[in-house]
This record gives sequence, C-alpha cells and structure tokens, in this order.
Amino acid sequence: MVLEEILKEKKNVYHLNGAEDNVISDAEDRLGLEFAPEYKDYLKTYGLLSVGAHELTGICPSKRLNVVDSTLREKEDNAAIPNDMYLVEYIGVENLTIWQNTKGEVFEVPYKGSPLKIYDSLADYIKSM
Repeated sequence: MVLEEILKEKKNVYHLNGAEDNVISDAEDRLGLEFAPEYKDYLKTYGLLSVGAHELTGICPSKRLNVVDSTLREKEDNAAIPNDMYLVEYIGVENLTIWQNTKGEVFEVPYKGSPLKIYDSLADYIKSM
C-alpha cells in the first residue's frame, strides 16, 4: 500500500484498528455511495488516522470523526457538495473541509463554497501534510 510508505516518513502518526468489510459497506450504504478503492484500503488498514495536526475521518465511535456522521452533517450545511463525495478532514480554519469523490480525487471546500480539486488521490494529500 502506497499510504504505508508515505506514513513511514511522517511523525506523530496515530491510528485505530482497521474496519471490517461489512462495517465499511454499511457506511457506504448510509451515505448512498461507494468509497474510492484507496479510501476503502485506508479504512481496512487504519480505521481512522491522525498525522501531526491532521485528523482524518474514518470508521470510529466519534461523531466528529466518523465519516458517515461528519459527511451527513457537512452536506446538510452545504448544498454545493456533490452526492459522490465524502468528508476526509475538517480543517477548522475558516471552516475549510477536505473531501474525496468516489473516483479518488481530493477537493478543498471553503465554508458554503464549491469544491476545488487539489490532489489526484488521498495518498497525495497525506504526502503533502
């Protein structure tokens, strides 16, 4: 996995245990989409990931960091978010959010704004941290 190699170069990396396939499928069903293969691999391996000051969404009990709860909450607040996207990270600075679409592309979304593509993959985004 490309992500594992990237994370070896990072400091302050923390993660949970990976999520089971059925839990990932349930999350996809609740969101009405299919995660990009890269995000599914991330969920299976890490469940949830923190890199330095960045906390990525995942499969966990926390409503703030759970991909389903956080995606539904943010989509309710911003109608410009397409149906094929899920929240990857809530930055907090000026309510900036980071999203991934089902093709794996990563987008930055300002508060109540429209998505702007910033990376081709989650691995590229994490590499930039």
